[in-house]
Amino acid sequence: MFGALSNQRKYSTWDPAKTINIPGLTNNNKTISTVAASGGSTGTILAAFVKVYVEINIDLRGTGTGIAVGVWDNGSNIGTPPNFLGSGAGSWAYNATGSKVHSGSSAGYGATFTTGDNIGIMYDGGAGTLEFRLNGTSQGVAYTGVTSGLYIAASSDATGNAVGCTINCGATAFVYAVPSGYNSGLFS
Repeated sequence: MFGALSNQRKYSTWDPAKTINIPGLTNNNKTISTVAASGGSTGTILAAFVKVYVEINIDLRGTGTGIAVGVWDNGSNIGTPPNFLGSGAGSWAYNATGSKVHSGSSAGYGATFTTGDNIGIMYDGGAGTLEFRLNGTSQGVAYTGVTSGLYIAASSDATGNAVGCTINCGATAFVYAVPSGYNSGLFS
């Protein structure tokens, strides 16, 4: 008698090994929070030439710039001053003030977001584009020419305020519809 093949996928979560200044992961490694400190975490690597959609719920926005979400190439210490998401050439971010940040340069991009909002991250590895959605509404393509070998990431700014977020890579139903042509989630 032959054994059955398993169709179960292990959906990505925040990676405890790639978490800096986070007092602890909760909710089966889906929720991160910082307590009056800067910090960050990353999830599973994004595959090249794949269109991936994930959602991040903002549990606590923080003050100042607050929380930033996006992608990171694992080339710097995310969450360790001054290496926050968007501060280096290998990370691309959308922060709570509505700015996009890359290589330390900030520019106006989309709407501001706060506690309770949902950020959709759309990465197209084939086209090299990165787009964000706020509560299901596209904020437009934020970046082109984004390299492969990236991780979903989140970090807090250097002002020492508490932030938190929960990632959904498809283990549960998404809050908003998956954009046409994108994989519904990220799994390892």
